Amino acid sequence: MLDLRGYAGQMVLVGQLASAFRAHKRIDLARCYLLGTLADGQDLSASVKALIEDLDVPEPEADELLWAVQVDASGVPVRVYPLVIIDTQERLRYGADFLEAVVQTGIATEAMVVRGVQMADPEG
Repeated sequence: MLDLRGYAGQMVLVGQLASAFRAHKRIDLARCYLLGTLADGQDLSASVKALIEDLDVPEPEADELLWAVQVDASGVPVRVYPLVIIDTQERLRYGADFLEAVVQTGIATEAMVVRGVQMADPEG
């Protein structure tokens, strides 16, 4: 299990290989890796932005999946959210697969939407 005791009361970002997700048909925190914290008004780290930009080519979200995890006061993960990233130009930069599934199934769930992320221009 991913040890999140040091992140008690925080929202953290985790990644999981898409192949592991497909194999187990669910997020498995034991197979996830920690990418950092997500606080109100805080920008994403340069490494997370780079990961998102790498996933954008050639197939978005082909290799890794990103999640936001709410950690309770005792360091236990209590809720996992699909992650949706929207940049400063209001472009969807991550989360297309989640949004497409909502449209196709009509079943919605809460997601962690991070807006206003300063990303490199995808066109150039």
